[in-house]
Amino acid sequence: MKTIDELGFSSQTAYLQAFSDKLADYAKAGYILKEDADAMRDRAALCAPLTFTQTYRDHYEEFVGIHPCTS
Repeated sequence: MKTIDELGFSSQTAYLQAFSDKLADYAKAGYILKEDADAMRDRAALCAPLTFTQTYRDHYEEFVGIHPCTS
């Protein structure tokens, strides 16, 4: 599992922008509901500097509840 840096992003902000842009593309194409894209985007920002997938793996309760990580 790659970190934000290993994925080639210079910052959490750059990662979140690219993640949001891809979700918008999927929603525009009809592959995902806007509400689901919004929830995914929110989850990607919960536990900086972790990625969406790292947050799912390491902070599942926060991920499901869409609550910022406390640890």
